Amino acid sequence: MLYKYILPLLASGFVVAAESFEQAPVGAVSSLDTEYGALSAAADNASILGKLSRTGRKALHILGGKDRAVTLTFKQPLSGAAQLSLWMERWTAKGPFELSLYAETPGGSVQVARGINVATGGYHTHHIATIPAGTTAVRLVCTSAEQGGVLVDDMELYIGAMQVV
Repeated sequence: MLYKYILPLLASGFVVAAESFEQAPVGAVSSLDTEYGALSAAADNASILGKLSRTGRKALHILGGKDRAVTLTFKQPLSGAAQLSLWMERWTAKGPFELSLYAETPGGSVQVARGINVATGGYHTHHIATIPAGTTAVRLVCTSAEQGGVLVDDMELYIGAMQVV
């Protein structure tokens, strides 16, 4: 629990990339260029909302339904382990709800987190996951009520050795 508060203080020594979706057009997402690389989703899996963001005006909405997914393919494989930070909120408290994070590596798909507990409303959930070296892409997969889903904002990637400054 303490790492959620200390990590941002120590992060000044990391190479950091951030995405808050402010440059993305509002509406359905099939492909989107980000600072990290290409974000992609199948039809009816994701959209950019022009409201309900944590910061700024926009957020990524992984839509409700079974196994809705977004994939972020990095511009180049991660040279070392990294920390992926996501701020999230559930769209509705109605069940079912399951959120998992996968890393695509040269050895195959690795489940990094399963059953991520996301609070409804208010972006109260800050999830930090360790992504293994060599990862070429990360994939968020959500199963939720049809009118549900999960909102994601202020995604950050911390790469490199931690330094206290």
